[in-house]
Amino acid sequence: MRVPFAEARYPAPEDRARFLRALLARVPAERWRQRPDPKRWSVGECVAHLNLTAEHYTARVETGLLGDL
Repeated sequence: MRVPFAEARYPAPEDRARFLRALLARVPAERWRQRPDPKRWSVGECVAHLNLTAEHYTARVETGLLGDL
């Protein structure tokens, strides 16, 4: 069951994928891999991290809102 709040707050996976495809078309590949500093993440690493954490935490928020924690 999907929670309306979660759907309004967090884009559906297909919407995130569509947005990322649009970015991929506009941003050169080397920019996705380029780190601004050796100790900082590249754009691609940031996007990958955000996608992984969004999937994990969205599910946990939905579970918490439903009272199943």
